[in-house]
Amino acid sequence: MGVRMALGVRPADAVGLILREGIRTVALGIGIGAIGSLLVTRLLRSQLVGVSPTEPAIQGAVLLLVAAVGVIACYIRAQRTSRVDPLEALRVD
Repeated sequence: MGVRMALGVRPADAVGLILREGIRTVALGIGIGAIGSLLVTRLLRSQLVGVSPTEPAIQGAVLLLVAAVGVIACYIRAQRTSRVDPLEALRVD
């Protein structure tokens, strides 16, 4: 990212790039996690009392929470990256 910033990428474009890549990774992880949770419902069924392991409201709430945390983490990283001086980043790289 330091090289891109040194070549003239605007901070807003850098933030957009990092957010796109991060959100893509978060979405992939959520998809794999959702499929995995559906595959292990027998194990979950023995651990839960009074709640179905495939209850859509609970799974939806958990997926939204994980997505929100992932997007916030990506945004924080993107903001920090956009504030770095390009010359300092090139020295470190």
